[in-house]
Amino acid sequence: VGGHRQRSGLDYDDTAAPVLSANSFRMLMSFIVNLGLKKKHIDISQAFVQSDVDKLIYIRVPEHFWEAVESSKFTEAKLGLIASLCSNPLYSGKIKDCMHLVKKGNLRDLVIYLGIEDQLCLQLVKSLYGLKQAPLLWNKELVKFVTKNLGFKQCEYEPCLFVRVYGVNNIGFIAIYVDDLILAFSNIKNQDYVGNQILTKFEGNDLGDLKWYLSVSIYTDPVTKAIHLNQESF
Repeated sequence: VGGHRQRSGLDYDDTAAPVLSANSFRMLMSFIVNLGLKKKHIDISQAFVQSDVDKLIYIRVPEHFWEAVESSKFTEAKLGLIASLCSNPLYSGKIKDCMHLVKKGNLRDLVIYLGIEDQLCLQLVKSLYGLKQAPLLWNKELVKFVTKNLGFKQCEYEPCLFVRVYGVNNIGFIAIYVDDLILAFSNIKNQDYVGNQILTKFEGNDLGDLKWYLSVSIYTDPVTKAIHLNQESF
């Protein structure tokens, strides 16, 4: 992706995305110890491509596109492209002469016959790594889901920390650092529910108890429940 070719104000506006501060991370660890919260680590896979773009962006046909589009996975998309070509008045005359290609669903040969192979481009629907606004688009997508769908409130002075009060002595926190999520809950059933909802919406992995976070080793003493942070490996 040639993000360096994007033009400010046309292909993108804002680009900066917030991340959890070191102070907020340490504060959350303190909450976990003092409130006796259960902690969980969730990693989102290929996070940036799971958010929608906010601009009309066209891209060149990527390498191996034709091989991919012929697979059964993209049958619906391929038939949609063929239908759009057939309905385009610019090609109505030529389409009549190549209906055998249309009936076979042979998109590439149809494009070649129409003489538009070098003119073909694709509209980008999902974000890609390399777009200048990709980090911000992902952050907006995740924040929207956490607040609108899961009912959490975004902290005023820490945009990557979210809280939900379920009742007396029953609270939940979600902390975000790009594609790494920390879940800290009083009630493990609430924690499991929220974790499952996140992994249903976004592709990712439940890494279980929080043991590593941004090169920080996190050890919980089984007796005292104190949390020890270590950066020796870093």
